[in-house]
Amino acid sequence: MGIRHGADFEHGQDAASPGDEIVLSIGVYQGSGNCDLQFDQGAFAGNPVNLTISGGNPLDPTVVARTIIDCQGSAANPPRAFRYVSGQTASSVVTGITIRNGYAPLEGTSAAGGAICCVGANPTIDHCIISNCHSDGQGGGIAVLGYGPWGGPQ
Repeated sequence: MGIRHGADFEHGQDAASPGDEIVLSIGVYQGSGNCDLQFDQGAFAGNPVNLTISGGNPLDPTVVARTIIDCQGSAANPPRAFRYVSGQTASSVVTGITIRNGYAPLEGTSAAGGAICCVGANPTIDHCIISNCHSDGQGGGIAVLGYGPWGGPQ
């Protein structure tokens, strides 16, 4: 399923089923519905996500650099791009996009993952650019919490 620039990314996620691919057109995706996307709700609640989020051509650096999720984050407004929780596996893929200006929100007593936070999850993230993302805690760009060095839950 394709998402055109100017569309609300969250609607694509809501319409997706496990195993689908969401392909983003070149452009900047920002604002409500394009950040703070969680993969432990809706059709994905209690299920492996098995969803690919991709720029049009992950192997073309020009396309990757021009397919942007801009979280527009700050300490006062702390969105990140994605949060994977509870068991998503390597078949959940983010590839060929740029994520910029993410800011990890304070959750409980810590902040983690300015662009992407994985808690008890192990998605595949490749051919991406992570820039200008921040966390007052762990992982200014990406944080992976609750997974052991062997790739399984701790």
